[in-house]
Amino acid sequence: MLASDPLAPPNAILANAATSLEEEDGCIVFDVCEAQDRPVFFLYEKYVDEDAFRLHLAAPHCRDFDRASSSWVSEKTVERFSLLRQTSRT
Repeated sequence: MLASDPLAPPNAILANAATSLEEEDGCIVFDVCEAQDRPVFFLYEKYVDEDAFRLHLAAPHCRDFDRASSSWVSEKTVERFSLLRQTSRT
């Protein structure tokens, strides 16, 4: 991760997650996780449908985040999963 401020990446990710939840009706979950032993982040995002996800990708704050993070994001992978069972207590 290349950033002059070591807090820049997590702060930027957390801000993007908060904006997604606040401004996008179709975004219902946006969890940010960081590996304990290396600067790797896992984002768990849930949208009401595929159209909501496409709107997220096109949102100005998402495009701004992609530009701002381009110097410290070395790889981005998007995988889609189907929920088999929810077991959350929250």
